[in-house]
Amino acid sequence: KMVTFKATIEKFEEHGEKTGWHYIHIDALIASQLKESKKSFRVNGTLDAIPINSMAVIPMGEGHFILPLKAALLKQLQKRKADVITVQLQLDNQPFTLPADI
Repeated sequence: KMVTFKATIEKFEEHGEKTGWHYIHIDALIASQLKESKKSFRVNGTLDAIPINSMAVIPMGEGHFILPLKAALLKQLQKRKADVITVQLQLDNQPFTLPADI
């Protein structure tokens, strides 16, 4: 099932190991439509029409999750903190496998 929503890019200023991370918040209601889980899971979809594959969604407590955004992806999106993007996500049901070159 594909879930579509608007999200504002946020950034952790001071948050332990996540300090400096850019991310989008996925509230509990949206997350539960993707997967009933309290643990990290992977999603596919698009961010402003840029395809994403097998990206990890990380739990933040009380059913809320975040989707971290790497610098290269932000550059591709031409977005930064406080910009709004259109998000389309669905659960990635593929089992995770290591790339053959590892």
